[in-house]
Amino acid sequence: MSQQSLFTTVNLNAATAVPIIVKTGFVPGKIELVNLTKLQAGAAATVGYKSFWQYGMPSATAVSTVWGASATFYDTTAYVATQGITILNPLGSEHSQYGAVVSGFTNASPGVITVDSTSNAQITAGCFIQVSLVANTFAGATLNGIYYVASVTATTITLGTAPAGVYQGQGTVKSPNTSALGVYVSGGVVTLLQTAQATTPNPPFNIYSNDPTWYNAAVQGFVIGTNVFAGATYAAGAGDVILVAAWDMMQP
Repeated sequence: MSQQSLFTTVNLNAATAVPIIVKTGFVPGKIELVNLTKLQAGAAATVGYKSFWQYGMPSATAVSTVWGASATFYDTTAYVATQGITILNPLGSEHSQYGAVVSGFTNASPGVITVDSTSNAQITAGCFIQVSLVANTFAGATLNGIYYVASVTATTITLGTAPAGVYQGQGTVKSPNTSALGVYVSGGVVTLLQTAQATTPNPPFNIYSNDPTWYNAAVQGFVIGTNVFAGATYAAGAGDVILVAAWDMMQP
């Protein structure tokens, strides 16, 4: 079996505040991230420009390469102990359901959706979601559609008003006021369309598939935690371009 790999770039539209999810289509054995913006700008004291994770390292860790605080700008390494790089679905058992399963949807301003789990579907405050397969009464328009997420708990999603110009996908984002829509009857799933982290593209697509609903089933890939880019060792900022490379461990 041939070795699988992924090479793509991600543009940070804002300083990293939440994790970035990257789909690879395989379980990575090695991941390397290079901040091309920082690298091209030249050496600067204590600024990091590269991070990596490989099989055998603990989950949610990483090792970053940082320019030293010296006129020679020698390379040093820094260990990211938390919020590093985490592999998704390493055994084929995590994040395998089709989004979050809906069990309730209020007619209110703002509307609140009850689901089985927001974390399993990677739904966080600030993201955009697709609600589908909901059955509601004919007293009003459908509850199905695209919404912006204001806040979440473990099992609830509170809708909000989307910031102007943020949504990059197709379709119209609906109002969080669901008072005049149909009354929830049964069914429904919620899937993630765009992550809260402002990147271009969003999400960082597998270069072989521009399907924005790739989160829906059996996600294989990894999460770039907040300490990889936002930590003091990396210092990535708005506008930085990150090269993302991942390989599995199969030999050709």
